[in-house]
Amino acid sequence: MSSFRPSCSPLTKLSLIGIVLFFGIHTAEAQADPEAPFSLNLNATMEALSQTISQEQQALDQAEQNLIDQNATALQLEAWEQQHAGAFDAQDDRRLLLSAYGSFQPLEMITSVSIPDEASDRMENFLVASAELLDGYADIHNSLAEAGSQTISVAAADQLEQTTTELFEQQYGAQFKAVAAQAKTVADEQALQPLAVPSISPPPAGASAALQAYLLASAQLAREQILVHNQNCSGTVAQLEAALEHWQDENALRFKQISLMAKALAPASEIQDQSL
Repeated sequence: MSSFRPSCSPLTKLSLIGIVLFFGIHTAEAQADPEAPFSLNLNATMEALSQTISQEQQALDQAEQNLIDQNATALQLEAWEQQHAGAFDAQDDRRLLLSAYGSFQPLEMITSVSIPDEASDRMENFLVASAELLDGYADIHNSLAEAGSQTISVAAADQLEQTTTELFEQQYGAQFKAVAAQAKTVADEQALQPLAVPSISPPPAGASAALQAYLLASAQLAREQILVHNQNCSGTVAQLEAALEHWQDENALRFKQISLMAKALAPASEIQDQSL
């Protein structure tokens, strides 16, 4: 298995993409359409607005710095801020409008989704279904955004998000719930995968006896935890969690000792530098 190319049209980012990223699976190729007319118009407007914000902010910052250089008192600075309150408010409004324009940008088009070779059939089905949902969300958003791109405002951006979400729920609500249920199953499947057991590396040359003891104790504890995980990953997630919790309780004193060893080492950066 190498990749999947959805038969639907554009895919894009949605909160659901967090589920995909949770498993470390990333989209292989993603791009927006830079030639879309409304996208070009938005880009030009956003660039001009961004430049205005930058220029106005530089002017305000310079004026304030001039007062500071002239040893202005706190009261004088406060009076200056009150005098220019309108300019600061205008900057806030510009930033909000810039964000609103950003909301109308066409969402990225994902041309293919990477499927790891070691992915199970359940994982592959989950990624494909997630891609189809993202595709549907993009279609709705991009259609509404293009239709409303002539009258962009903060209120219009809020309405765009609300309408997109409502239409998506109407058209894909059942499919979304099914994928969300799949996510729980896939998460459990991933949690029950055995982990690679690391070897314990010798301490770095020149490390103090205290640092060597700390690194060895930490590595041994981490290795034992992985071994406990692997010994208990053939059952359910609840059973695995219970076994790990029991092991942690049994080794609470060792965790405490390692914590004390870390605090006793000085400087603290020595631990970080040697353990990287």
